[in-house]
Amino acid sequence: MIIVDSLVKSQRIISKVILVMVCNIVLSDLYYSGGVGTRTITDNFQTTYGNTLNITHGGETEFDTRFAIGYMPFRSIASLPTYDYFVECGLSAFPHDVTYNGEGSGASSSYYVMTSDSYIFGRLGAMLRLSPSTFTYLQGTMEHTFDEQYEFTTPLAMVDVPSTSFGGGIGMRIISKNKFFLDSSFTFVKGSSVDAFIDGLEVVNRPRRATFIGSIGRLF
Repeated sequence: MIIVDSLVKSQRIISKVILVMVCNIVLSDLYYSGGVGTRTITDNFQTTYGNTLNITHGGETEFDTRFAIGYMPFRSIASLPTYDYFVECGLSAFPHDVTYNGEGSGASSSYYVMTSDSYIFGRLGAMLRLSPSTFTYLQGTMEHTFDEQYEFTTPLAMVDVPSTSFGGGIGMRIISKNKFFLDSSFTFVKGSSVDAFIDGLEVVNRPRRATFIGSIGRLF
């Protein structure tokens, strides 16, 4: 009985040690980052109210902010590989409204405002080391807007138009010895048409967004 109890205790200790080791390995490759930048909206935005069709296009460049958590294999600066990768997901938001201006017939009345916009994103990057601590990378990106709201005066209404977009871009990442890193990237995404209806108003939007972000992050 004593031998069995000792074996059980030994197994529990070994299991805890293995769990701690696995957690340390996984956490050492996780990172968090925060960044700011600019986002340019060039959506194809159409509204139909009654028999009137208005076509507008986003064209403003606005301030963008984001926070992300990611995974990037890392041991030390001395052992960085020639090729590496990262996986990242996060939340981004506009602190300001975005204006959509009309084009063509009815342009004077085609004036809409995106009053709020938040989106979640995911990035997968393939990295190439240029120097002992500097990588350039290509990335694939997915973005989903869940808090995209537009304000109209005719009719007086607020319309939610969530959308999902896919795209890619390029970037550069510089890693320091103390696990901090600087990251800059350019991304372009494009989505399929999404519809919304309210009080006789039909809204059709095809998102096109370009984003430049500079971030600072740290591995755990």
